[in-house]
Amino acid sequence: MATYHELMVELRSLQGQAEEARLAEKAEVLEKIRALIIEHRLLPEDLGLVPAGKRRAGPAVDGGAAKRRPGNVPQ
Repeated sequence: MATYHELMVELRSLQGQAEEARLAEKAEVLEKIRALIIEHRLLPEDLGLVPAGKRRAGPAVDGGAAKRRPGNVPQ
């Protein structure tokens, strides 16, 4: 049977491994999310990331297409 000290050392090691795995998985998940956002041309409003008071009342004159075009530069 392991001693308390041995178990605590093992626990710290496992916690470190778990954190490394979490960060690696997080990076993969963020990469997938970013790719899907770009692919589907999603805006913060589409994801509910804009505070309720900040949402637009209706679509822009062009229906928001100018904002959704990749590489669009405001003039």
